[in-house]
Amino acid sequence: MKQPFSYLTMSSAVFALACSAGTLGPAPEALIVIDTNLPSPRVISSVRFDVYKSDGTWFESRSEDNLTAKNFPLSFSVAGSTSVSTTVMVRIRAFANGALRNYTGNHFQPWPDTVASPQAGDGLPRLIVGGADVTPLTEPLPELTVDRVVNVTIAPNQHGRAVVRLDGACVGHMAELAPAWTSCHAADAMRVREEPATLDADMNRRPTSMVGSIGQSTCPPAPKGHVAPCVTGGAFILGPSTAGEPAMPKGRAVVVPTFRMMSTEVTVAQMRTAITADGFHPGDGSMGVGTVPLPPDDPNEACTMTYAPGPRESFALSCIKYDPARRYCNHYGGDLPTEVEWEFAATSADRDSKTQYPWGDTPPKCTDAIFGRASLSGVPGACAQEMGYGPIAIVDDNGLALAAVDTTPQGILHLAGGLTEWTRDAVAPWDDRCWLDAPTISPSCAPADATKKMRLRGGSWASPNGTLVSTTRLEGPQTAANGGVGFRCVFR
Repeated sequence: MKQPFSYLTMSSAVFALACSAGTLGPAPEALIVIDTNLPSPRVISSVRFDVYKSDGTWFESRSEDNLTAKNFPLSFSVAGSTSVSTTVMVRIRAFANGALRNYTGNHFQPWPDTVASPQAGDGLPRLIVGGADVTPLTEPLPELTVDRVVNVTIAPNQHGRAVVRLDGACVGHMAELAPAWTSCHAADAMRVREEPATLDADMNRRPTSMVGSIGQSTCPPAPKGHVAPCVTGGAFILGPSTAGEPAMPKGRAVVVPTFRMMSTEVTVAQMRTAITADGFHPGDGSMGVGTVPLPPDDPNEACTMTYAPGPRESFALSCIKYDPARRYCNHYGGDLPTEVEWEFAATSADRDSKTQYPWGDTPPKCTDAIFGRASLSGVPGACAQEMGYGPIAIVDDNGLALAAVDTTPQGILHLAGGLTEWTRDAVAPWDDRCWLDAPTISPSCAPADATKKMRLRGGSWASPNGTLVSTTRLEGPQTAANGGVGFRCVFR
C-alpha cells in the first residue's frame, strides 16, 4: 500500500466463499480501485476494508494506516469462481489515523444522529474465521469517515476493474448494511442502494488521482483597496472541541471552498478611506474613537480610530461592533469569515496536517506575535515588560509587517495575535443542532436575531499565550466595541 498503485488481495477468502466442486481454471477477478477527493493525510490517512456475504455474514477485515497522497489510487482484487457468479459486499471506510471508537456492533444512524445521540449496538455482526472470533475491537468514528459499500459481482471467466470514488461530501454518512446495502456516493449526501459495480475489461488503465481536489476552484477577483491572498479550498477536521464543549472530542470533517482573506485586520487607514472616499457609512455609535493616549490604563479604551489622520493609520482598527464590521465587508463585495473559513485558513490551508498556530506547532515568543501586552487582573502580560503595553502598528516605518512569524503559508498575518476577530457565526457548541444540521460543505451557524452573541476568533495584543491556539473559540455581544476586537473580510 506504500506504492502509488498497489494491491490488497482478498482472493483466497472470497474464492473460498464461492468455490464449488470440479476442476478449477484461472480465477475470475475484480480489481477495485479506490480514490478520494479528500486530502491525505490531513483528513484521510487510514482505509479499512470489511467483506460480507450478501446476507450480511462478515468474513474478512483488513486496514491500512499511515497513508499519504502518493498512495492514491490504491486497489485490491477480489477473486471469484469459474463455475458460478460470485457476489460479495465490500465496505470501505476512509478516515484519519486514530479516529476510532470501541466496536459495539453495527448500529446504523443517519447523520447527524451519529454525533447528536450515538447509540451502542448489540455486538453484531461478529467476524468469525476458522471458528475463532477475531472481531476488531474498534471501528472508525462515523463523523470523520467516508463510508461506502461496493457490490462486487463477478461472473465466471470475467475479469474487470471498477473505480470507486470516496467523495468528501459523504463524510459522516454511515453505510447501511444487510439487507438494505445503501451508502453515500456524492455531493447530495443521499444514500443509494448498491447495485453490482460496473467492471471495465481494461485491467491495466490507471486512473488519475483526485486526492485533495475537493473544494478547489478559481479564486474570486481581488477586492478594491485590500490585499487578500487566495486560500485554496479543501477539507480539514474542524475542532476538536474547546473547554466546556464535550461533544465531538476529535472534531468533524468539513469542506471549505476557495476564497480570499484579507492579509491583515482592517486598519485605521482603510476605514478612513472607506468613509471619506468610498461612501461607506458605519453608523452613529458603531465604533469607538480613541481619545486617550496609547496605551490606556483600561484595555477596553484602547480604541485605535481617531477623528483626524495621525500616527495610528497603520494600526488595526479596534472598538468596532459586529454589524458595522460586517457591513464594511459587504461594501467591498465580501463578508466576515465563518468560523470554519477562519479556522481553515489559520490551521490547515496548504498544509499536509493541521497545525496549532498559523505558522506551525511551536508556541510563540514575544517577537513572533502581538500578544501578552496588557495587565490582566493586576498581573503584567507575558510580553508587556519585553515589548511594552498596548496595541501597536502592524507594519513598521518601512511598511514591513511586524511580528511576521504570525503568518500562514498564503501570507495572511496576525491570525494568532493582534486583534481578536469577529466571525459571521453565532455562539453555539459544535454539537448544537445549528452546526449538526449544517452541510459538510461550507457549514455555518448564522444568528437568528441581533441578540445572539457572536463567535470571535484569534488572540489579541492583550491575550495570554494560551488563547493563541487557533481552535480557541471566544464570544462577544454584537453590540460590544472592545479595544481588543477588530475584523478582517473574506471574498468568495
